[in-house]
Amino acid sequence: RWLAFGAGDFVKLFDAHTGALLATLPTGLPLGLCFQKDDRGLLVSGERGLFRWPIRPSKEADELGIGPAEAVGSPGAWEQASISEDGRVFAAFHDDHACLFDADTMREIARTGECGEKDQFRYVSLSSDGQKLATGGWHDGVVRIWDAQTGALIKDLREPHWKTEESPTPTFEPDG
Repeated sequence: RWLAFGAGDFVKLFDAHTGALLATLPTGLPLGLCFQKDDRGLLVSGERGLFRWPIRPSKEADELGIGPAEAVGSPGAWEQASISEDGRVFAAFHDDHACLFDADTMREIARTGECGEKDQFRYVSLSSDGQKLATGGWHDGVVRIWDAQTGALIKDLREPHWKTEESPTPTFEPDG
């Protein structure tokens, strides 16, 4: 139904069918965007923090009520984000670790150990069932697999032919 993308210091929300601009959200530079399941909200991570923008139907059939933004998690910059395909777990980088949240309540459920350099671009992916989190980083040379419910490290994946100037970008296949 909707398409969201970052444009400078804003997030633009469009009707995916008609292309109509529905809202311009003053978010600051966004680094991660994820829709919550059942059209409840848009999660935005970025330089200004981590926020949930509630989305609710308006009295007019062709309008939406959006906002105001609700701060989530610790203050400070938040980076790349991911939501599990089942919509139950949300993850985003904060400082030198990733935080995992129950995507319905946005209550933090776990925190990983250090994963990548906080000043470098990092990659995050949740398994479809929200049980595992994979992280990788710019010129890191390792992909880490974490338990998304506890934050415990499950495994470091390293390949001898990975070069440190390359950046492994993890993603889970939809069925696993």
